[in-house]
Amino acid sequence: MNKPTINQQKQCLSYIRFSSSKQHGNSSVDRQSPIAERVAKENGWIYRPDWNAKDLGVSAFKGDNVKTIRTIIQSVTDGKIPQGSVLVLESLDRATRMKLDDAQQLIRDVLKGGLEIYTDMNRRHLTAKSLNSITDVMLTAVELDAAHQYANRQSERATKGIDKQIKAIEKGEKIYIGGQMPSYIRGVENGKFVIDEERLKAVRHIFAEYQKGTSLFKIAIQLNTGGFITGLKRKKVNKWDRQTVRHILSNKAYTGDYSLRGTTYKNYLPIQVVSNKEFDVIQDKIKLNATRRGGSTSGNVNSIFNGVAKCSVCSSPMTAIISTDNGKRYSYYCCSSARYGKCKAKGFLKTLEYELDFCVTFLEKNPLDLIKKSDQKTLDNSSSLKAQLLDVEKKIESAIQLLDIGTGVDTIKAKLSSYKAVKTKIESELENESKSIQTAQNIPSAVATIKNLLGNFGAVNKEVKVPKYDLAFEFGKSEKKFDEAVKQCQALLKDNEIRKQLKAVIPQLVKRVDFNVQLGGYTITKHSGEISEFFEVDNPTMPKEESD
Repeated sequence: MNKPTINQQKQCLSYIRFSSSKQHGNSSVDRQSPIAERVAKENGWIYRPDWNAKDLGVSAFKGDNVKTIRTIIQSVTDGKIPQGSVLVLESLDRATRMKLDDAQQLIRDVLKGGLEIYTDMNRRHLTAKSLNSITDVMLTAVELDAAHQYANRQSERATKGIDKQIKAIEKGEKIYIGGQMPSYIRGVENGKFVIDEERLKAVRHIFAEYQKGTSLFKIAIQLNTGGFITGLKRKKVNKWDRQTVRHILSNKAYTGDYSLRGTTYKNYLPIQVVSNKEFDVIQDKIKLNATRRGGSTSGNVNSIFNGVAKCSVCSSPMTAIISTDNGKRYSYYCCSSARYGKCKAKGFLKTLEYELDFCVTFLEKNPLDLIKKSDQKTLDNSSSLKAQLLDVEKKIESAIQLLDIGTGVDTIKAKLSSYKAVKTKIESELENESKSIQTAQNIPSAVATIKNLLGNFGAVNKEVKVPKYDLAFEFGKSEKKFDEAVKQCQALLKDNEIRKQLKAVIPQLVKRVDFNVQLGGYTITKHSGEISEFFEVDNPTMPKEESD
């Protein structure tokens, strides 16, 4: 069977980066993560999360992330990512903060390599043609240089701060460096570290249990249900989870040693929770366990509901859990919060049953009945805002060209500042409008893609044309043919390549799918905000305890 492919609609991927590992899980990731999917919807593109790349805790100032960027370029060269696909960034400084010459070369390599770049912060779309546009070249150079200068100032300030800390440590002084310190240290008083005994108790429990062989997940459950103080020092962390437990286990400061700029100060910290030898064994175990976990390491798509599967009780993401029984592999959905005791929706839903019901539901219904077109007034207002934005961007470009000539610099700078304020206001209004728009032109192509992917659904949908069709009538011709089609759909849903493409296209069709563990079914929320009727799934649940 020939593998179906997504039609030739423009596709996009996301690149997310932040510099400090301390930023993991905070607003940096939360801010960047939804951008590409939103931009795809606004522009009528296909979002391909299976192509996404991340550099978490990696410096763009030092160029440590360049390898990842060049891997993306190589994927285009190898044909894994089509020419003309769009790399979506929050801003250019996510890709590079190197010196201007090196930064410009990297951007040139991306564009000449067949990728386009879209930066969400200023809504600029760069292509290979941009390399020969004086305006695009100047704007890009200004943005790249500003990113480097900012990072350079940050680096200088950090260097001075570390120099001061090193001098204090070498004098034997006790200094408190906030998040870099173990969670049980609250500060310094009278030249001594202040110990938080409750946090120390939780830390000791984590190391002791992990050394016994208890999983990260089960340790988190123990902490949440055993009366331990919650999370780390950050106020936002009010529950333990696997990631927080791993963070504790990976912090070498719990050996009692403290490292700064490559120098280790032995026994600088007041308490040794584990020895250095024990710590090294724990790190090896964490790495080994990471390779044994399912899903992304093997490239399998465990869930086709990318980012849209939610718990009907608490709205947390539904997680696909893989288990093995007597040599057979099973997949189930469960509420990610329920796993940690944060939600009462406990139970497991059979992945394939829900995916099959969802796909058949879409094939039985007219897609335009499931997805309501945006209100015309909203579309007209959005078009007007885009025209205004284009006009002010032209004025900014003209002002930059005048600056290059060097005439009336102060006046032009004042105008630039005024234009920038107007541009920011328009962009804010446009973003609000865009949130309520479901691009109508995207609907038929998305449905066509699903039809194409599941095109071997017997002869049932052979003559169907998008968007005017009624498969319910066709299915009604033959119950036997329908049963055969369902079986064929089940087989197709086990094909990982097809799953990857479905995962990319489903978010274009629906805003979210809410799974109800207790009732064994789901509802669909359309991009218009309208919620569908409840779809009950036959034989939907699997009552069993989860093993981690």
